[in-house]
Amino acid sequence: MSLKAVEMQIALPRTQDAGKLQSEWNNRALLMNLQAHVAVQKEADKKRKTVSENEEAYLTEWKDDTSGRDHDLPPTQLKEIDHHSQEQVQHPFKGHHIDYLG
Repeated sequence: MSLKAVEMQIALPRTQDAGKLQSEWNNRALLMNLQAHVAVQKEADKKRKTVSENEEAYLTEWKDDTSGRDHDLPPTQLKEIDHHSQEQVQHPFKGHHIDYLG
């Protein structure tokens, strides 16, 4: 089965169009992946900043709260209170046993 000249005139532009469509689909997939990556990065940065701001606000509030009531305590009791407050703050998973066996 051979192609005649008229059929070749129709077939060649269609293959070029198919190639363009294929490259557009490939580029679209790459762009979607890139946009998803950028969105995840922005969300992670936002969460990181929010956590830092919350920690700073908590520490400032805690210092303001403790500074007003500790002026009349002797220094030994102040050290005990400070040491006790540091013990209460625990890491969420550090030092805890995690069972991986299921």
